[in-house]
Amino acid sequence: MGGISIGWPWENNSSLAELSKAAALLEQATRLASSWRPELPNAAGYYAEFIALDTRIEEFKASLTPIAGLSAFPLAARQRLHATHCIAQTVTIQLHAAFASQNSASRHKCLEAGLAIIRAGAAARILEFTFIDHGIGVRFFIYLRSHISLTIVDSR
Repeated sequence: MGGISIGWPWENNSSLAELSKAAALLEQATRLASSWRPELPNAAGYYAEFIALDTRIEEFKASLTPIAGLSAFPLAARQRLHATHCIAQTVTIQLHAAFASQNSASRHKCLEAGLAIIRAGAAARILEFTFIDHGIGVRFFIYLRSHISLTIVDSR
């Protein structure tokens, strides 16, 4: 039984656990972002939940293997870490996109997250991947959608 705690996917520091945490954060951000309405009766409660989730997202991203170190991992690990980084950055975009046109901090977070997705791809050397997780395309679309709308807002 002593070796059972080594390398199991449900351990807190395993790459599969990190991937699962990123997916859970994406679900939370999607749920919260989709509930936003300017006429919310409890805007203060929404804002408190928004700040708490944003803080948790930033803590999670800070806990990940640094992007610059991705190239040192074997191919399978790089693919999983790349997907985790991309999901984590997409979570930020998902949460902040609704506010990016009016709030410069949200706009900055969306743009920085999009750039981090691009940097993660370069650091993970995705051209060496046999395949790329199909969800990465969806996340890149989310970035492009928010970037295009931000560019339109900035040009007005």
